[in-house]
Amino acid sequence: MYVFNGSMMFDYALVALYNLIFTSLPIIFLGIWDQDVNSKISLLYPEMYRMGLRNDKFKPWRFYLTVADAIFQSSVCFFFPFMLLLGGSIHPDGRDQNGMYELGTLISGITMIVANFFVMFSLYSFTWIQTLCMALSILSYYVFVCIYAQFNTFIFAGQDRVFGTGMYWLVLVLTVTACYIPRTVAKHYLHQYHPFDNDIVREEELVLKTGRSHNRRHSKISDSVTTKVNPEVEKGKKSLDSASPHTSHYVT
Repeated sequence: MYVFNGSMMFDYALVALYNLIFTSLPIIFLGIWDQDVNSKISLLYPEMYRMGLRNDKFKPWRFYLTVADAIFQSSVCFFFPFMLLLGGSIHPDGRDQNGMYELGTLISGITMIVANFFVMFSLYSFTWIQTLCMALSILSYYVFVCIYAQFNTFIFAGQDRVFGTGMYWLVLVLTVTACYIPRTVAKHYLHQYHPFDNDIVREEELVLKTGRSHNRRHSKISDSVTTKVNPEVEKGKKSLDSASPHTSHYVT
């Protein structure tokens, strides 16, 4: 039976390391390296700087929408693991795993992943450094819990056993997915029907880049096919290259 009390469900070490190690690197590298468009494109489209003058991205409705999304995500991160352990232990050997600190371990791990994925959803440009930082941040949590759980402290001992059950990983995937359904839908709607200036420029540059890449690839394929079909064409190119300037001037 679950009752309310004033105890914290999280071990203090998890609370202290949450901002220090588990979620710090991705947001730091986002602030350093992330960019919606590079410097050359910014010079080509100076109108994008009007977004800041018009205060497009800092509207009150965006603030309240973000607060509502945070409340929704925190509710999902709590109640999904809570309902998982409500019926008792999930360990196949019947070990007690539905205690308050086991629940805190589940919620802290899921919350850490949701926070790091929030940074991933906010990125404009993915690099291997940002991906590595995110992976190391998530991995550091599980490594710390697995090591820390081997020491029999007053409230924390053996909590790493919850990671060995398939039910935990299923709830982890379902919880993270449920957390981002509203944000993904809202982001897609705003991007499709109410895009910002930088969204339009990014899409335009992506289309142009894709078209240029397609043209270069098509040109290479055409040259390759022509050479295979008619080897004399390649011989003709070589002869033109070795011809005199006077002769090549009249060749079209």
